[in-house]
Amino acid sequence: MEPVQSKKQTILIWTASVLSVLIIVAIIASSQYDFTSKIKGFEQATNNFIVQTLHSDALTPPPLRGVFGEVAQPLTNEGVLAWTNKNRKTDGKPDLVLNDKLTEMADQKLSDLFAKQYFEHQSPTGVGPGDLAQQAGYDYIVIGENLALGNFNGDKALVDAWMASPGHRANILNARYQEIGIAVGKGTFEGKTTWIAVQEFGLPITACPQPSSVDKAAIDKAKKNIDTLELSLSQQKAAIDNANPKYGTDYNAKVDQYNIS
Repeated sequence: MEPVQSKKQTILIWTASVLSVLIIVAIIASSQYDFTSKIKGFEQATNNFIVQTLHSDALTPPPLRGVFGEVAQPLTNEGVLAWTNKNRKTDGKPDLVLNDKLTEMADQKLSDLFAKQYFEHQSPTGVGPGDLAQQAGYDYIVIGENLALGNFNGDKALVDAWMASPGHRANILNARYQEIGIAVGKGTFEGKTTWIAVQEFGLPITACPQPSSVDKAAIDKAKKNIDTLELSLSQQKAAIDNANPKYGTDYNAKVDQYNIS
């Protein structure tokens, strides 16, 4: 299971930025009304589109169910992190760094699983990893979630079980992830005492590559052109609004000039 390529995410963001500039120019040029509010409305719609598209991908392999046997060793957040990073190091991947917001997501997921007695990535009310990330304020390019339920023989046994599952292994060894949140806890599930473990993986939006100098120069130039055009149209509109009388050859000429600007 592979995530959407980072290049695609980068192209999406900067294509949307350039398109927004070009379309704003078209909006201004064709409008004889309140173009400022139209610009703000379009920019907000573009930003929403980018965020919704980026948040559409979460890597969620089927949850791992273990056994309800006797517990030889308890699970710990620190141990799960250590064995996770040990496996990544063996595979030539950099360590994952704990992130407070991802940890908040993991804690919330753990509590919800026990409280609502379900074991899926999506809650009975339809809340998934992307929703948890939004609630925690974690802006991401890609996220993933590993779940495990059962009485494993300590942290290493738990991570080994995940590593034996292709989907969970792919999340643990994913080179794109930079951060992680972990939560483990013991409680009652389906009438039995057991442990549940949650891993929340993430690549934050701040890791998105910056635009090339060529792209940035083109965007800056287009924005300057917009500012110039907006000033010109504002002056023309003011002349039309202040015209008296609002009819006749001179008035119509002002309106025609405004409409073709």
